[in-house]
Amino acid sequence: MSARRTGISLVTAAVTVAALLGGRGAAWAVTPPEPGGTSSAVVTTSPSPQGIPTGPALPPPSTPGAPTTPAPTSTPPISAPATSAPGTSPPGTSTPGTGTPATPSLPDAESPAPAPAGTTPAYRAVVIDPTPAIPAGQTLQDSSVGGTSSTGLIVGNVTLRVGEALVTRGFISYPDGTSRWVDASAASGCRLSAAWDVNAAEEVVGTGTCAGAPAPSGLRIAKDGTTTVLATPPDFTTLPQTINDRGTVLGRVNHSTQSTYELYAALWPQAGEPTFVDVSTVDLYLWGLSNKDVVVGQRAGLAATSTGGPGLEQLLSTPSARAFGGAISPEGYFIIGYRDDGTYRFIPGQPEYRVPGTAGFQGMSVNDAARAIGWQYSPTAVHDAVWQDGRTFPLSDVTTGLPAGWRMLAVDITNSGDIAAQAWDVDGKPRSLRLVAVS
Repeated sequence: MSARRTGISLVTAAVTVAALLGGRGAAWAVTPPEPGGTSSAVVTTSPSPQGIPTGPALPPPSTPGAPTTPAPTSTPPISAPATSAPGTSPPGTSTPGTGTPATPSLPDAESPAPAPAGTTPAYRAVVIDPTPAIPAGQTLQDSSVGGTSSTGLIVGNVTLRVGEALVTRGFISYPDGTSRWVDASAASGCRLSAAWDVNAAEEVVGTGTCAGAPAPSGLRIAKDGTTTVLATPPDFTTLPQTINDRGTVLGRVNHSTQSTYELYAALWPQAGEPTFVDVSTVDLYLWGLSNKDVVVGQRAGLAATSTGGPGLEQLLSTPSARAFGGAISPEGYFIIGYRDDGTYRFIPGQPEYRVPGTAGFQGMSVNDAARAIGWQYSPTAVHDAVWQDGRTFPLSDVTTGLPAGWRMLAVDITNSGDIAAQAWDVDGKPRSLRLVAVS
């Protein structure tokens, strides 16, 4: 699954659910408005948000004029759930029926703790274009990375010149340095145009062209090549974003004519009917999807979440908070969002707080070990950065092995810390990199 920095902006449009369904006869309901948002029509109702680890409680806010207790400095406000099994709440949380919640250990948002002496990230750049596998008579034109799985797979695309024609093929890069091609099956009648993401089972989600379909289709391609076309109303363009380890796909569908433009957020489970959310009445921007089918993003500019559907019906913090973009880690331990003054962590139902060491840092992808990648802004420049243990580091400063004259952009991070990066060589040709986490 991927929480890469290519979230889906769902701009308002004048549409109707009846037009979307095209006579499918699916039931739909209008969800009640949440504070800061408006109602949206949903093809299938979404269950109440579940499966988001709540995390440790925050200290209560200080009373104006009252003495303030110094914030603890031993634990940064993002800390890896070292003793938690996937699918469970991180250490420090209380379990229903077991008694009193654990002592709060997170500093106040306005009292950033000093950066602790922690591990300095170190990376080694490795080119992952599947050049050795390119058939004779074909030449590499360019390469691009998509997303990553929590287990360290990276999916990408290459454009090959075959005579006078250009052909796109997907590929998967494994942590051991090997790779394989990804293609839609001949039986599907489809051709893969772009691979966007991959999960731990090596299922790839992407877009492609299919016989008899006038618009680009969404494709789910299994490890054995079995290809499934994502169910979409007729004539709609499908734009999948990410796939989690359950096989759930998050994305959008749209359709335009000279007089109308229809746009919907979409979630396709591995089995069962997809959910479409009309975004004609509210702006949605989808950040990512966890392995528990928790969706996070912005709803009318406010950080929000939903489970089992893309409607973002529940605000992420109390009081509600604005955010420009963000991510959720694979198992949902960490939800981050950013604003002009830095990166914030969200624990549903609690106040947001700014993560120490993130002034000017816009976190865009985070793993379950609490390492994040994003952009670092300064008065004179913007550069890629990695955050760890309360400190941010320019990515180029902690990376070795990048060929001279190459430029790179971090796209996604795995649970091992490896980073999928888009690169450009000295001639400006797009190339694909794995930044191997040395520390």
